[in-house]
Amino acid sequence: MNLKDRYAIVGIGYTPQGHIPERTSLSFHVEACVNAIVDAGLKKKDIDGLICYRTFPPASNEGPLTPYLVAQHLGIAPTYLSQDANCSRSHLQHAIGVLESGLCKYVVLSYGHNAFSSDSMRRMQMERGADDPVFGHFGAAAGYALAARRAMYTFRTGPETWKHIAVGQRKWANLNPAAMMVERTMTSEDYYSARWIVEPFRLFDACLMSDGGRPLSLPLRRGRAI
Repeated sequence: MNLKDRYAIVGIGYTPQGHIPERTSLSFHVEACVNAIVDAGLKKKDIDGLICYRTFPPASNEGPLTPYLVAQHLGIAPTYLSQDANCSRSHLQHAIGVLESGLCKYVVLSYGHNAFSSDSMRRMQMERGADDPVFGHFGAAAGYALAARRAMYTFRTGPETWKHIAVGQRKWANLNPAAMMVERTMTSEDYYSARWIVEPFRLFDACLMSDGGRPLSLPLRRGRAI
């Protein structure tokens, strides 16, 4: 089956990014979804599918976040709801699957989190990795570092590969007015001079933590791309 030209991303939603205190994760989800729906030229009544990114431990002053709650605050009653724990690529595949099956006509993918300003990420690290520090393992970067070492051994790749990724991603950020790093360029020299996080990863190999709803709020529609 050829899916070419059968589906299209028709709207993208942005929210403020960076350090934005006193905002809830729910508020970022809702704002990102609303902006994406408006950008697509749709009405909220058109949305019949909602896929939210994984739920993180809520901040100490918030309740758990679910797609049911996001839908309620958006004022929609979708026929399909899901909360997916994987990355945006799998979200797109997931959305195309429910569109192809005929369950929905318009699906919104949503991500929002107040990771920078709240205590939720610190709590998650403490809860999920309580035993790891005994073995010298701290945080997600250490786990990926083990995989990177294996890749270096198996495929003979090395830091130059990750340098191209980091510098390339920064160039994209420099083109996006909503990005935290829009005015902060980075060269190969900057990459190699950055401090180590956990070898073989340097500072710029780590994901940037920020508050906000990401442009993963993507309505898709069945039909030919426009």
